[in-house]
Amino acid sequence: GSRVTNHNLRALLHYAKQRREFEPAAPPLRVALVEEGFLVRREAASLARLLAEDDAAQRALGTVEFRPVGARTFSQLCQAHNGRRDVAMALVLGELDRLERYRHE
Repeated sequence: GSRVTNHNLRALLHYAKQRREFEPAAPPLRVALVEEGFLVRREAASLARLLAEDDAAQRALGTVEFRPVGARTFSQLCQAHNGRRDVAMALVLGELDRLERYRHE
């Protein structure tokens, strides 16, 4: 994922593990992640990869709910970029490329 996305997700998992360590009786952490609609898949893929590598984080994290905001369709993404289909297409293709790379990591 992007450096910022991965940094933020790692910080979230670090917090969840620290909370579990200092409050062992506390239930697993419930999280709602707010992300731009067209980026939710990237964030979910990044989180899945990080959790697959970290058993302690898996135990510390309970439910994760993604709450997409903003553009959710291609036409909405174009509207958000002043009707620039070329800009929207570049964003979508960039995300598709990242998802393919994550799948093979």
